[in-house]
Amino acid sequence: MRKYTVFLCCIFLLTLAQAGSVQASDIAEIQKLAEQGDARAQYDLGQMYRLGRGVTKDEAKAAHWYKKAAEQGQDGAQYQLGAMYHQGEGVPQDYAKAMQWIQKAAEQGNANAKGTLGRIYETGDGVPQDYAKAEQWYRKAADKGHSFSQFNLGCMYYRGDGVPQDDFEAAKLFQKAANQGYADAQFLLGICHMLGKGVIRDEQKACGLIRDAAEQGHREAIEAYNKNCAR
Repeated sequence: MRKYTVFLCCIFLLTLAQAGSVQASDIAEIQKLAEQGDARAQYDLGQMYRLGRGVTKDEAKAAHWYKKAAEQGQDGAQYQLGAMYHQGEGVPQDYAKAMQWIQKAAEQGNANAKGTLGRIYETGDGVPQDYAKAEQWYRKAADKGHSFSQFNLGCMYYRGDGVPQDDFEAAKLFQKAANQGYADAQFLLGICHMLGKGVIRDEQKACGLIRDAAEQGHREAIEAYNKNCAR
């Protein structure tokens, strides 16, 4: 099973920043609103600087604007600022500040923050490893449909890490994440069907799930499909 970093990518992407280009007038308007104290604009400007959308990528400026929005309670900014402290991007690495901001976002219901807390406690990345807290935060996010958390909580049950080993619960959680197109979950659920672990053994269904993951570029799935499914 592959290792997963806590922060695989920026999950909160503003619609404007996703566009191929950003008009200068839009940037000026966002900058103006941000300087006037608009928390959403401050967050959006932080995203633009972090992603280099419409402006030159600048992690220090991203952290600056995230912090302004985070201090006003904007949960997306709190999460992203925490991520930057955790990774030491744009700010000196500081696990205590990372946990402070991610926790604030999680307590506001931010599913990405909840899932990230789960991963941090599961791996002991900057904090003492604590499977009980990992399960707690993964569960909070998984219950809200967060696919990353559904998958990782499923992995805990699959391996029996801090919870009773339970193939049925693992497969159920993998299924929820797979239904959302989560490639890692599609692959492991396919393996479950191939082996009959927690589900009825079904090679056809297994190969379909493994193919779905492979089509997303999942390396292990590509290898497994070529070895076990390609005819």
